[in-house]
Amino acid sequence: MLTFPESIVMPDIHGLAMSLVKPDGGFSIDLKTGEHITEGYAVSIEGHERVLKFATSLDLFDYILDHFDALHQDYRVFGGWHDPESGMVYLDVSEVYPDFDTAKRVAVERNQIAIFDLIAGESIRLSVPASA
Repeated sequence: MLTFPESIVMPDIHGLAMSLVKPDGGFSIDLKTGEHITEGYAVSIEGHERVLKFATSLDLFDYILDHFDALHQDYRVFGGWHDPESGMVYLDVSEVYPDFDTAKRVAVERNQIAIFDLIAGESIRLSVPASA
């Protein structure tokens, strides 16, 4: 693995890109440790989403460079998700919450379309009002 300044660990970018090929595929990875987060509920942070028809390794690398400051903050993870309904791929900066109720409340406040259950490995669609 390539290590960036300030302890950012560059993950296997190709492997992450490949995880986004399958609908509802994705990842949540802590770039400070290189650890894949496998428990809790991931909620995207507004203003950091990048929506693509498909994602290449270069797209992921560029995203990390463009969002370096946000990804380097405590409790933040680099997330990717292939929305099974729209077919679009989302790259984002996420926070992971241990309980569903908190994650859902925060996601609704942030006008997110879904949260990702990291244990089940699937998205949970939210009913966000059209005016939100």
